[in-house]
Amino acid sequence: MPQVPLRHRELGQVMINSILNAIQASPPESEVEVGVSQEQDYLVTWVKDTGAGLAPEERDRIFDPFYSTKPQGTGLGLAISHEIVTRHRGHIDLKSQPGCTVFSVYLPKNHNDG
Repeated sequence: MPQVPLRHRELGQVMINSILNAIQASPPESEVEVGVSQEQDYLVTWVKDTGAGLAPEERDRIFDPFYSTKPQGTGLGLAISHEIVTRHRGHIDLKSQPGCTVFSVYLPKNHNDG
């Protein structure tokens, strides 16, 4: 894997948000998968859960500030994550169906703050 210089605290927050969301969405005793791969010019981190999945209308709003699918959710975790990834010139891909949701964070290998 290539080394990609990033703001580690911010990206750590993105990963923590993604993993916590996956744990909360998954049934008890199930597993959450986390991985890293390379795709073209991107380093990709992904988190996969085995929850109920997101309805199309939820997918359309999932990164909106203050929108949450959880009763006690603030709706800020994914909105902040989206902002952080965008600032790093990356993007987040979401694939969801019943029993499987995958959040993939794409970060450019040739990251440059300038």
